[in-house]
Amino acid sequence: MHMMDLMKSGYVVPSEIRELVGDNEIFLILAGPTCTEFSEGFHAPIPTARREGRVHVPCTKLVERCMDLIIDLEPTHWIIENVRGSREWISPVIGHEPNQRVGPFYLWTSDGVPFLQAGGWLPPDFHHTKEVSAWSSDPLRANKRGKWPLELSDAIRMSLETPTLGRWT
Repeated sequence: MHMMDLMKSGYVVPSEIRELVGDNEIFLILAGPTCTEFSEGFHAPIPTARREGRVHVPCTKLVERCMDLIIDLEPTHWIIENVRGSREWISPVIGHEPNQRVGPFYLWTSDGVPFLQAGGWLPPDFHHTKEVSAWSSDPLRANKRGKWPLELSDAIRMSLETPTLGRWT
């Protein structure tokens, strides 16, 4: 299985990605557009605007771009992850509500992505915690607090690699 990070590789044009992978199947696109726009945290744009009596409409361009890539590249599976506050804004772009919730992670998925839950694909004691060393004065705070847990990545990998009855019909 070949994996690539599209943001790190610089390949964000579908024709360039298709050229890179050739005739190989694109099995999974996993996207996590930045959540700052949608966060319900005290200092995030939406709550700040509400306190000031303003309306803040988050930018959904990254989500739209993710969907463009999914439509153009036709992966077997796709997952878009974001926070609770994003549902109102992301669901209309994707066309449906999140299919799954794993702790603070809301997942919009293609059909065929198995349900991920603690005790199933995730460890029974799975509980995501934010990095405590990320103080508000740390310029990398959002990066540290936005880390995707390894347990969730492993659960996605194992669930998609394991044959199910649905694949035999």
